[in-house]
Amino acid sequence: MSGHGVPHHAANAEHKRIGIVIAIIAVGMAVVTALAHNEANKMIVKEVQASNMEVKASNGFAWYQAKRQRSYLNDLELKRIDFELAGNASEAQRKLLENQKAKLTAKNAEYEAEGKVIIAEAESERVSAESSRNSAATASHRHHWFEYAEILLH
Repeated sequence: MSGHGVPHHAANAEHKRIGIVIAIIAVGMAVVTALAHNEANKMIVKEVQASNMEVKASNGFAWYQAKRQRSYLNDLELKRIDFELAGNASEAQRKLLENQKAKLTAKNAEYEAEGKVIIAEAESERVSAESSRNSAATASHRHHWFEYAEILLH
């Protein structure tokens, strides 16, 4: 008789069942591992998105503040113009001051309108960043539970 054939231990039904159980556990562990890695990737993506949104929100708030500072400087200039107009300005000076006053008033109105849009967008980015951080935390929580399951399967 040749040495080839079914090994003696494989012919045992108990050994076959153990092999099947081990194969099922291995498949389950592979699935759990894949799910854990997927959740880890989701967590990383959400954290990066949140960071980008926070940067956009921060930039928006800084831009809004810059517009407010420009508006304040324009207000100071408008007060200086009013002071000059209250004095003994010539007709040519008065006309130049009035033109400058109109330009600054229009620019302040523009800053006010832009500021409302900028602050709304920045606030929206801040809320989105918070939501993304929450999603990242959820993914992190799931990732840890999948890791625990993987350890148990090992």
